[in-house]
Amino acid sequence: MNEKKTVIVLILLATFLPQAYSEMDFTIPPNFSFCGEPLPLDRDDILERIDTQLRLHTRNMGQVELWFKRKHRYFPYIESVLTANNLPDDLKYIPVIESSLQNTAVSPKSAVGPWQFIASTARLYDLNVNQSIDERRDLIKSTQAALRYLKSLYDEFDHWSTAMAAYNIGENRIRQECYHQGTSDYFEMVLPYETDRYVPNIIAAKIILENPDHFGIDPIKLEAYNDPESVPVTLTFTSDFPAKVLAYLSGVSYRGFRSLNPSYIGVNIPPGTRTMTIPKSHRENLEARIEQYRKKAGDLVKFHRSPAKSVVAEEAFLRIGPGNEYPVFRKLSKGTSFKADARTATKDQGEYWYLFIQKNGAGGWIWGGQLND
Repeated sequence: MNEKKTVIVLILLATFLPQAYSEMDFTIPPNFSFCGEPLPLDRDDILERIDTQLRLHTRNMGQVELWFKRKHRYFPYIESVLTANNLPDDLKYIPVIESSLQNTAVSPKSAVGPWQFIASTARLYDLNVNQSIDERRDLIKSTQAALRYLKSLYDEFDHWSTAMAAYNIGENRIRQECYHQGTSDYFEMVLPYETDRYVPNIIAAKIILENPDHFGIDPIKLEAYNDPESVPVTLTFTSDFPAKVLAYLSGVSYRGFRSLNPSYIGVNIPPGTRTMTIPKSHRENLEARIEQYRKKAGDLVKFHRSPAKSVVAEEAFLRIGPGNEYPVFRKLSKGTSFKADARTATKDQGEYWYLFIQKNGAGGWIWGGQLND
């Protein structure tokens, strides 16, 4: 964009955005409550804190619109768990503020997932966090853990707003402040800046999402992001299984597989019985396709350790599986050498497919006829 066009755009933005902003209705709805608890809206400072967050959110309408486009992925399940456990429906607005409804969100303090658990707290609530699996990214498991945690905080502090503050800053810090300040009422406490605006932030998200017309938002025009029609599947793995191969056998890219299964963060699916999500179109005969790969890849021949091998063909390819039917992920030129471990191979119709394994467990297969002896 040239300088003249840039100036015109800035003038248009300066002309129209303030007008649209001034037409928004920031009035808190009458008889407004949060988590079934009345708010002290007769206090000017409480009104100011909520109004501030409303205005800050609506200055970033792109982010607000993303809430509307993403919420169909999160709210139905969260609402079902809240109802089943007789918990306030308003708790569903916490992940809006925590992660903007993104299961891959990571904070500067290494909190992860839609509910932004740090690793230590996640493990306390039975979430698996390691190099291969991070269940903080799993909507179902992290939601169940987060609501257990919030319920325990509410049982201690007897106010949902204070429970949320403890969720944000930690229950030990809130206990200290209760003793120091002689109150367990969040709205009467002096707290660090982030926690002081944390609950007003969540309240503002509720007001916006429940009253989009007040802020010039037409949810019908904000089409929800599409997701592939998918189904859960439970598979048992007796050893590490390459995630890229499982993605291919499931009919999606590696990125697509990770998008459907954000908690599987390693290059391999670890041993055990695992539940994951795959496109419905590729559910049929998935186990048979996995078994075919296992049979090929499992028919290994052991070789003595040898110096790094090199490509002797004019052109060679690394594939994700032992056979020409598997996708290529790297094109190799003559003379390319490998420092990776290549001591094992699988035999296919009289030819060997060498398996190259990297230190992190990743690897690929290459036809032995393309390598020096």
